[in-house]
Amino acid sequence: MYNHIKKFTAILLTVLSCTFAYPLNISAEADTNLNLPETVYADGSYGAYNKANEAIGVEPADAKLNIKAADFANQDAADVTVRDYVGKSDVLFWNSMEGSVTWNVDIPKTGLYEIFLNYCPIEGKGASIDLGIKLDGKYPFNEAESTTFCRTWKDDSGMKMDDQGNEYTPDVSEVFSWSSDCFRDVKGYYGNAPYSFYLTQGAHTLTLACNNESVALDEITFSNVEKAASYADVASEYEKKGYKNSNEEITYIQAETPYQKSDRNLRAQYDRNSPLTQPFDASHIRYNCIGANAWKYQSQWISWEIDVPEDGLYNLGARYRQETIKGFQSSRRLTIDGKLPFAEAESIGFAYTENWDLFLFGKNDEPYLFYLTQGKHILKLEVVMGDVSSIVESLQNVNDNLMKLYHRIVMLTSTSPDPYRNYSIAESIPDMISILEESERTLETENKSLETITGNKSISTTTIQTLLSQIKGIIETPDSLITSARLNSFTSNISSLSSWLLDLKYQPITIDYLILKAPDDKIPRYNANLFENIFSGVQNFIASFVQDYSTAGKDGNGENITIWLSVGRDQMQIIKNIVSDSFTPETGIHVDIKLVSASLIQAILANKGPDISIMTARTEPVNLAIRNALVDLSELDGFDEVKDRFIDTALVPYQFQGGCYGIPDSLTYNMMFYRTDIFAEMGLKCPQTWDELLELAPILQRNGMKIGLSDPTSTFATFLMQRGVAFYNEELTDTNLDTSEAYDAFKQWTDYYTLHNFPQVYNFYSLFRTGELPLGIATYNMYNTLKVAAPEIDGLWKMVPVPGTVREDGTINRTSSASGTASIIFKQTKKLDASWKFIKWWTSDNVQSRYALDMESTLGLSARQCPANIKTMESITWTKDQLSALKEQMFSINELPEIPGSYYVTRNIENAFNDTVVGGKNARESLSKWSKEITIELERKRNEFGLEG
Repeated sequence: MYNHIKKFTAILLTVLSCTFAYPLNISAEADTNLNLPETVYADGSYGAYNKANEAIGVEPADAKLNIKAADFANQDAADVTVRDYVGKSDVLFWNSMEGSVTWNVDIPKTGLYEIFLNYCPIEGKGASIDLGIKLDGKYPFNEAESTTFCRTWKDDSGMKMDDQGNEYTPDVSEVFSWSSDCFRDVKGYYGNAPYSFYLTQGAHTLTLACNNESVALDEITFSNVEKAASYADVASEYEKKGYKNSNEEITYIQAETPYQKSDRNLRAQYDRNSPLTQPFDASHIRYNCIGANAWKYQSQWISWEIDVPEDGLYNLGARYRQETIKGFQSSRRLTIDGKLPFAEAESIGFAYTENWDLFLFGKNDEPYLFYLTQGKHILKLEVVMGDVSSIVESLQNVNDNLMKLYHRIVMLTSTSPDPYRNYSIAESIPDMISILEESERTLETENKSLETITGNKSISTTTIQTLLSQIKGIIETPDSLITSARLNSFTSNISSLSSWLLDLKYQPITIDYLILKAPDDKIPRYNANLFENIFSGVQNFIASFVQDYSTAGKDGNGENITIWLSVGRDQMQIIKNIVSDSFTPETGIHVDIKLVSASLIQAILANKGPDISIMTARTEPVNLAIRNALVDLSELDGFDEVKDRFIDTALVPYQFQGGCYGIPDSLTYNMMFYRTDIFAEMGLKCPQTWDELLELAPILQRNGMKIGLSDPTSTFATFLMQRGVAFYNEELTDTNLDTSEAYDAFKQWTDYYTLHNFPQVYNFYSLFRTGELPLGIATYNMYNTLKVAAPEIDGLWKMVPVPGTVREDGTINRTSSASGTASIIFKQTKKLDASWKFIKWWTSDNVQSRYALDMESTLGLSARQCPANIKTMESITWTKDQLSALKEQMFSINELPEIPGSYYVTRNIENAFNDTVVGGKNARESLSKWSKEITIELERKRNEFGLEG
């Protein structure tokens, strides 16, 4: 009871604090005419290219040129045909994710042109279409190498509801329709504006290179879009035409039900913090808003259909929350029916607010007027960076230059400089001072720009000020930098700038609803009062005793099976949705899914176990099977068909004494990651073998860099299996650690640390991001982390198979082990047939692909799955090169068996490693000592369970 009182008190205090924390409703849009200092652009960038064109007085050309995509001159390694597609005839059907196509073009006038594509996606993996553009055989600037063209998605139906009264989001499907878009700044550094290409009058060639996904092209257009008029001019036109204010009542457009969207990850969210959020339910899940962290990436857009009741002038607005980027606005580009209503709509700013706010689109507390005709219109909001776009680009350039300088410094001094050595760093790196002085000027310039935009000298500029202070000190006394502490501080300050820029690039907002209102109407109340907050808090409190959020509930009153899993509620709900949509309608079997953290063995002993457990740790199936707790799945009908969904050795960890007690549902294995920019700068090649990797080690170490290997057991297993020796003997009664090959593998492994000084403990993500570890081996879900959390090095690294050992025939043996999870059926089940149907359904190609897709759609790229199913792996939105590398490594996997006492094998291999590397003992003696301990324990375990051999 005391705990309940404490809980209620905490809720009440939270409600009261929210009630009295009134948001500051500052101007929705920063002044676009600010007197900002000149931005500094990197060499080769579009900013520098555009600046050079401005310097010679080049103007947009007053001309237009259309060419049919089907009339191409030639192609190189591109699978292209001319055919009919989605209502158009004679279009270029580019059905491959590679190659290039070239057109001859005759430019009518010298000047700047924007280049538009009339395109339609071809069914693929659902990723954005990525094209590069060359003029006369060359990329005119760096950003031209890759521009993405979005796909269009829609929700298939309204919100669905489970048997507990909780909503879940509808399925998402792609809309295949023709769109027109130009090559433009999709990353937001130049305000998301179209690129302007300089072309002289006469003959030129245009080449499009496909980097990812397939696309159909109808027309390519060279032109310049007429710039939108200012709001003042538009408002003056309203007056001249005699447009009148509407008198209609407020129309609410629920944001969680959009018309279309650019990203299938943009799904509805639910919020129970305010009882005024529409719709609201204190005890059940109601999806009542959209956006949040899923809607923060540049060029993402969401559109809504608005039914306008009569011709007239209206205000548009939104109930929103933007509690992420303090001191800054989160910006959106507003279009109505595909057009900017006026220039200021290029960047509508949503101010920071910790609570819900209602913002009428406008400037300086003056809402804009929008003239809308009666009928349906499409309103679209697209993520843009707004006024800070050029500042971010400039600071990113500083960040890159300083990080390169840091690499050069540690190449000279290492990360642990000798305090008694005079490095004469300024003389050894002649351009060091000029780089620092240029960085100092840029940092001061952009710091002033930020102060001008925000109107605050303290908000969010501490990171810049700290780095500036250190740079000034280094310029005055260069050798003061040469201590471990100051070098660490320098790289830490650079990393802080990089992280801060990442936060600034992201522009999240959450929208509850949009409103269309008559200008003379009052805005609706958007925050609850004290009593409403208290009442909803009490409802939430009571519901916490009634609602069971750890279960997704049963689907009906027919035959039911119970499934346990240990994941998050989001994952459980996704699985529940798929079950409700597919498995139950197909089979008539209903499913009760529960989140658990209990021990499976304890549940079995208490006779309270489930029928099935999915996503079970790989050590559990054999551990339970030797206790006679699981069903041997190999004896069930259809097992051979199920087995063919995976690589040959995928089921090995779940097999024991001729039986198979688990079906894999995930498979994770190692890949090698390397920084292509650093390797190119140093003239190095990516190693294919361990010998080549070892040759790189002294080169990188002399330059203050490291190589990282993966976890101990998998590394040792890789070296052993690449010598053609299995980890265990054929009877699976003992290891092969007493063989000469095992000793050679162990010696090779430990030598990396004793002789070659490889790091034993390190943060892969942090060091790879800074470039201090430009080569490392990690499980391939590290890709997710790097793509999401380190976008500043996007395009500067690759993921490739692990190094191998050269065979006698000259091929490379890349054999490695893996890890994963499995689905199992408990022997105590009384519904074996229904349980086996579920396992077969769950591990099938289509279901695993849908689960992987829905996970990524709901939780973002960080939730990209590592499926065991081969077809599912192929369906995920990897690029062609990435998929090729992943499959090459996947088919080189030789899974390690699980046997009674396996835990002791892992533990004692690490003990042998520590004795050798840390304790300095002889490698052969260490391995021999601990392999004997392993043999004793494995024999003891076999005797314990009465196993033969």
